[in-house]
Amino acid sequence: MTEVVHASRTGRMDFERKKLSLSEINTLIEIDVGDLVPLRPLGTVVYLCLAQNQKLVAIKGPFDFFTNEEIDRIRGAGKVYAHPILESVDRIRRVAERVRAVLAWQEPAEGVFLEPAPYEISYSLKPHLSAVWRRNEQALALETFFLPFFIESLCGALPPEELLRFRNEDFMTFEDALLCTATTLFLAINCGYLDVKYLTDAREKLFLEFVSGARADVSVELRELFEWVRGRLRDDSVTRLYQEDFESGTQVTTSKVFSKLEKLDRPILDVNEESVYGPNGLIGVDAGKETDVRVA
Repeated sequence: MTEVVHASRTGRMDFERKKLSLSEINTLIEIDVGDLVPLRPLGTVVYLCLAQNQKLVAIKGPFDFFTNEEIDRIRGAGKVYAHPILESVDRIRRVAERVRAVLAWQEPAEGVFLEPAPYEISYSLKPHLSAVWRRNEQALALETFFLPFFIESLCGALPPEELLRFRNEDFMTFEDALLCTATTLFLAINCGYLDVKYLTDAREKLFLEFVSGARADVSVELRELFEWVRGRLRDDSVTRLYQEDFESGTQVTTSKVFSKLEKLDRPILDVNEESVYGPNGLIGVDAGKETDVRVA
């Protein structure tokens, strides 16, 4: 039976290679179709093997996701293949899970224990937050591509009806909303926002503001961060935020972020090398425009 799979939408990630030679299959990560998570934004390009054509064809790109119906259509293929940047995305997800564990402290059922002070929690978070920042040519930098996956692992998924509606209405805006809100919240955590429930609520409000214009009811600090990030990311050429960006900022919150960067764990920063850009990253691989791929 022939099925139709829609190739990935094109957004901020501007790829070149929507088809790969079958000989490149060993450079990709093999995934069972049954392990795909519906409505979960992807941190990679996903390829389908067309054995008869000796090709691997991109069917999904970053920040897009599979619906249950789409998964059913390719179930007969058994496997799909992902760009290895997925390993870096999964590492960021694991870091977020450790951050969540630190923030989810609960008083034990027995005995008398003092709740950790905010400065103690911030100190415990330092090595985990340091693992998200990285050095880029000796400059301290934050690669925004990874942050939506960090925030999803920390705060959970956005409501499925919002994901579907706004992805289908305007994928570019949907993608930018994920990047902007996630970057805002990650910087807020660096500034001392440690309440996961508040962060989760603020994430949905800011996401909806970005895609629909409904002004979010958030704190003054979070508002300032959000507007600063939105202004920076409005330029499509901005792919990383550097330490000097926060130093030159005039807002109270950017100055606060800058002061926190001085306290990051330097040995951890020195081993963070993942990037979505460059020879081992995603840039230079085209997930393609929306087309129909027929699977025999």
